[in-house]
Amino acid sequence: MSVDDDEAVLTQAGEWLLELQSPNISVERIVLWQQWLARSERHARAFDELHRTWRFSDRLLESDRAALPWPTAAELGAPDAPRHRTHWRRLALSAAAALAAIAIGLGLLLYPASDSQQIATTTGEHRELTLPDGSHISIGADSQLLVTYRTKRRSIELTRGEAYFEVAKDAARPFSVRAGTMSVTALGTAFNVRLNGDRVVVGVAEGTVRVAPEPTTLLARIGIDGDIDPARATRLEMGHRLVAEPQTSSLAKIDPIAPPSVAGWRRGRLEYVGDPLAVVVADLNRYSTQPIVIDDPAIGTLRVTASVSETNIMGWLRTLPSSFPLELVAHDDGAVALRKRR
Repeated sequence: MSVDDDEAVLTQAGEWLLELQSPNISVERIVLWQQWLARSERHARAFDELHRTWRFSDRLLESDRAALPWPTAAELGAPDAPRHRTHWRRLALSAAAALAAIAIGLGLLLYPASDSQQIATTTGEHRELTLPDGSHISIGADSQLLVTYRTKRRSIELTRGEAYFEVAKDAARPFSVRAGTMSVTALGTAFNVRLNGDRVVVGVAEGTVRVAPEPTTLLARIGIDGDIDPARATRLEMGHRLVAEPQTSSLAKIDPIAPPSVAGWRRGRLEYVGDPLAVVVADLNRYSTQPIVIDDPAIGTLRVTASVSETNIMGWLRTLPSSFPLELVAHDDGAVALRKRR
């Protein structure tokens, strides 16, 4: 491979590394990155080189400066000072470049993906997926997730909607689900995760899970550099649900919930326990063929506890005016609007 080819691959690797640091990177871009990595061994080597340089520069930053082999005044004033200055300039440039491109390469070599797939459902559609290890995922309507298998971990990225996970035990390979700002790690269990905007709801039907704020960099999210801080994690037991609402607090209160209700949507029942009406409407829209909108933000904060039949969403909506100060209005575009009663 020519020098020009080397530089081109390193440039591409650097561009990917920088993009992958964004916590808002899309599933589609992650899939493209994995395809790029698998296209050639040269790509993996480029990541490895960046990673090694970054690790070296990181040690320089963490070490006692007095112990670092910086050039002495004598060296800089010596007849061959230009050579010394060139050496240290190269070292500095190498460290700076590495720090700019946070490395993922070596981690990918240590945790190579053996299987990766993206799954999405449409409005009202459910899907079932059995993973190679025997774990089972039930995917709710209008949902999307990315499943990635690595040598030392099983990772799921839920980017919208809802899914129920029945996890096969494998102590050597943790099973984690990332959703919004939260990370859920299975400790031998069955649990449900719902993502609505930045709001994450986790319910446990069997066993125990660990819920914690999600690492901000992809490097940490895929388990290559760092892991969940135990001090910030919460153990969630069977028969409980946790609601994370970043706009108010990292971890909201934990409520008891009947295990059969954890993923009632699998049986055609959409369950809500003290949820804001705006959240309920957004969730119902994943199943309703007729759009539902809230015309008046003042009613969006009303708290709703209900069990709604997936096949009779409009029938349930028509009962709301008997319990709340609101009314239903038909829009010309076919949508049903909720607004404050006049």
